[in-house]
Amino acid sequence: MTDRADLLRRGGSAAQVAGSQIAVAGANYLLLALAARHVGAAGFAVLTSYYLLINTVGRGVFTAVELETTRAVAHARATGVDDTAVRRATARQTALLLAAVSALIVIAAPLTGPVFGSELGSLPTALGLLVLGATAMAVSYRLRGPLAGHRRYGLYAATFWIEAGTGAVAAVLLALIGVTSTTVWVLVLALPPLLAAVLLTRPATRPDPAGAPDPDAESTTSMRSVT
Repeated sequence: MTDRADLLRRGGSAAQVAGSQIAVAGANYLLLALAARHVGAAGFAVLTSYYLLINTVGRGVFTAVELETTRAVAHARATGVDDTAVRRATARQTALLLAAVSALIVIAAPLTGPVFGSELGSLPTALGLLVLGATAMAVSYRLRGPLAGHRRYGLYAATFWIEAGTGAVAAVLLALIGVTSTTVWVLVLALPPLLAAVLLTRPATRPDPAGAPDPDAESTTSMRSVT
């Protein structure tokens, strides 16, 4: 019964996470589809370019932060060590990585300026929006690392659900109002991950629910008792 319950719990967690990521993809598709009817060809080219950069560079780079934080926190938990030091170390690493990405964004201004500058008002505005998008990714993936390390997959999935929900609602509202500013549509792409991180930071830092199962710890204890 224990094995069956554990299998069902793991399956439910996987479904939550998979569903939330599908929701994010659907929300982004909805945003792009609606924006295409309002921002014009040049604006849509900028919006899709921004989307591509944030999802390849932002998510690509900071996924590594989540994976390393997950590994370090899970190891600390399995060995019975307080993970506070681990969290602080990964926060510093995330800040350094974000600083490096931000510097690269500024250095690449001669390349990004012609693409983004005219539609987003000015080159500084374009660079600021790119740094904002990178910051949102850094904060959200840094938040998800400890959640995965502690197997708090409900909150983990909630980061994506909030991102998807706020993005979709904002996109529909912009479409209904008839907003044609590319900058505003870009903000709707950039801000939802940051909003999700802000809303869930406090719940994420609370202690694990009492009695939360830790399969690795249980299996380790079982092995020790056998030996």
